[in-house]
Amino acid sequence: ILPLFAKTDIDRFRSQLIDQLCELADGPCKYEGDNMRETHRQMNISRPQFNALVEDLVDAMEASDLPVGTQNALLERLVPLFPEVTNQPADSPD
Repeated sequence: ILPLFAKTDIDRFRSQLIDQLCELADGPCKYEGDNMRETHRQMNISRPQFNALVEDLVDAMEASDLPVGTQNALLERLVPLFPEVTNQPADSPD
């Protein structure tokens, strides 16, 4: 998925992603970044690309020794973002 972010301000992206994940996890953070649908509209992110980001997130959570139940709870909260990030329905085959 790295090519998708070639023209991205990585420091800003990292900060926004941390805030968003923290908010999704009921942490003290507040995501105040851009609208997901608008931000990703022209990126044409596919299901495999979205899944690759999820896999990277799982690897990071495992490296941090987060319990599997905690990982699954966060991933469940990410699922509703799929249509916004990919601009396709959640039940889309690709």
